[in-house]
Amino acid sequence: MGKMSKSIKLNVKPAKKVDKFTERQNWLKPKRAKFKLGLIYRLTNSNCAFPIFGKLINEYRNTASFEIVDFNEVDRQFLKESNYRLIIKKKDAVELCRT
Repeated sequence: MGKMSKSIKLNVKPAKKVDKFTERQNWLKPKRAKFKLGLIYRLTNSNCAFPIFGKLINEYRNTASFEIVDFNEVDRQFLKESNYRLIIKKKDAVELCRT
């Protein structure tokens, strides 16, 4: 089954078996990160009256954890209770500038 004619070669290899574990491994591959470290993001939170600004700590599937860098004095009490760190949905964070 190697040759059909003088000029055409058939390359016949056995099909690679794909089991459930291999398929699941491919599904679990990490995706490209949406946010970058070292950037400042404008964050909107329903508990804060004004927009707050923070740096990325860690990124998850639909959310990201930020360390608050700049905020309005009105929001100080809420941010102090949360230790100046918030977990925010990715859609509520907007990139501002590089530091």
